[in-house]
Amino acid sequence: LVSGLFGAMGGDAMIGQSTINISVNGARGRLSGATAGILMLFFVVVLSDVISVVPIGTLTGVLFMVVLSTFCWDTFRLLPKIPRGDAFVIVETTVLAVVFNLAVGVVVGSVTLATFDAWERGAGFKVVKADRTEVVVYAPLATLFFGTTKDFARAFAPGGDPATCVVDMQRSSVADYSAVVALAEVADRYAKVEKAFKIVNLSEEDAKLIRTSGKAVAAAAAAIDDGEGSVRELEKAISSEQSLPLVA
Repeated sequence: LVSGLFGAMGGDAMIGQSTINISVNGARGRLSGATAGILMLFFVVVLSDVISVVPIGTLTGVLFMVVLSTFCWDTFRLLPKIPRGDAFVIVETTVLAVVFNLAVGVVVGSVTLATFDAWERGAGFKVVKADRTEVVVYAPLATLFFGTTKDFARAFAPGGDPATCVVDMQRSSVADYSAVVALAEVADRYAKVEKAFKIVNLSEEDAKLIRTSGKAVAAAAAAIDDGEGSVRELEKAISSEQSLPLVA
């Protein structure tokens, strides 16, 4: 009933009914969802004896109509054109839903899609470096998260850098706790060779995440610099897209 007030039906088992209600019956508003939910409850509670005499063949026909209305037949035409990862997830989810059930297909498909997304974002990660006399500036050009922390850490060379290292986060963001840990570990590496380490151009959300992540990553919080931190050489390096070679 509550779901019906918001124009939907509650429960995974109601996907078929929702599809038929929208695609076949032409439902568009909240009233249709609420009415369908109430009638479904009425049939199950009051008319259960009547439903029990409905032939199995009739219910099978209804299920076939649900399948025909639910399946997107353009999938066969689009599969060769979409990214391979997306195509694999579509096929995987469909097969698992048939072999096991819809819940298994959706969960496994979601995990697989998230894995592909992390892999693709990690593969495109790049760090730009700009040297000055007393300052070196590193600028990651993609989101810093668990899939890019190793490449991010390998980009730094505390032993050969000037007295001050600045990480410019203007074109990046801190996505998770792994990113905070990576920043803290790099800060510790510069502290061991007695060199300054600063993080500039953080968004308010990213700075808050770092500052509230606990004592284990205090080095990253201490390195946050709320100043401008703009460097002309950095902008030149970014515009020419000269990425810092990463050591394997």
